[in-house]
Amino acid sequence: MEEGKEIEVEGGVFGMNDRSGDVVGSVEFPALESMATRSEEDVLMYMKSLLTMNADNQSRGSGGERTPPGTDFEGSQLEEPLLSPSHRDLEKAASDPGVGFHEPNLDSSSGSDSDSDDEAEKSNRREEMILLSRKVSGELIASFLVIFTLLSVKINTYGNGVITTLSTSLIGGLVVMVAIFALGHVSGSHINPAVTIAYTAIRHFPLQLAPCYIIAHLVGATMASGLAEILHKPTDKDIILVTPIGNVLHSLMAETLGGFLLLLVASSVSTDTRAIGQFAGLAVGAIIAIDIIIVGPVSGGALNPARALGPAIVRMNFDYVWIYVVGPIVGGLLGALAYRLLRPEEVRKQGVHKPLQLLSFHRSFRTLSRRTISVRLPPHTSR
Repeated sequence: MEEGKEIEVEGGVFGMNDRSGDVVGSVEFPALESMATRSEEDVLMYMKSLLTMNADNQSRGSGGERTPPGTDFEGSQLEEPLLSPSHRDLEKAASDPGVGFHEPNLDSSSGSDSDSDDEAEKSNRREEMILLSRKVSGELIASFLVIFTLLSVKINTYGNGVITTLSTSLIGGLVVMVAIFALGHVSGSHINPAVTIAYTAIRHFPLQLAPCYIIAHLVGATMASGLAEILHKPTDKDIILVTPIGNVLHSLMAETLGGFLLLLVASSVSTDTRAIGQFAGLAVGAIIAIDIIIVGPVSGGALNPARALGPAIVRMNFDYVWIYVVGPIVGGLLGALAYRLLRPEEVRKQGVHKPLQLLSFHRSFRTLSRRTISVRLPPHTSR
């Protein structure tokens, strides 16, 4: 191997590429795509192999003794070499320490290293659990705030005989805006399962987290419905339910249209970096108010599956609930996809949100994939 060459890994096979400088043996773990299905022990073994490479009988110790080919820096015999494409011949590879990447014999010191790795693993897992719990809690609180406010307004205004679509729309838009500004930086404030499903469909949100968010929305809505019924004691217990004002088909069409408009706007302000992100809450709150004014007189203007399911669970009355589940979800998917078609190049360049490592396979490998290991070797001549 010549001086100034870099040893890299492509597809799990060691190779060499020219580079300037005296740092060689640098391995960028994202290149190890084929190792994504390997165990943590395999990945750590390759790391140890890299650190125990023997370059051209490198001198060790003050006595200047040289270790023979096929051994590590301590003189221990190494296992079968891993071959680069240019060293498929076993004899040639064995005689060339430049490709001396071998799986070393682990000594007793590996026990302490393993303990340290286990401690780091546990620490990372705790941090990820805390992060996940914060996100889910943020969604639960946001859903509770929005649903409780809407139900309280509906119960009180209905009791006084002054319920209007305008008042409901304004309160709905304001409370959603407040929830986004208050908790958007914590969890994103989806608040609505239709939003989570649509974002997941356009690859703006990790699939692994979607069930957690949807469950949080439903739990928050159910808690809000129960508390609203207890505090306000409505004469008509079913007032917290959402029911069609027009016929079923028209209500379904109205909810689908409302979901479409909501996700069209939400996708534009949350997935496009050119949008003014500081005003995302204002834009989403405004479209909520507009949606309720448009579709409220036809369907009741739920626009949110959790708004229908939470009260339905409390009252154990699931009549017409499917309208408010199917309509917003289908409309939301269409709205998010429509914006993706309008701005395909900008949306696609931004890629997919990274899921929590806790919920991905081979989490340790993904953690290692962000690191680069470099080993300095003395210059030596090619064979």
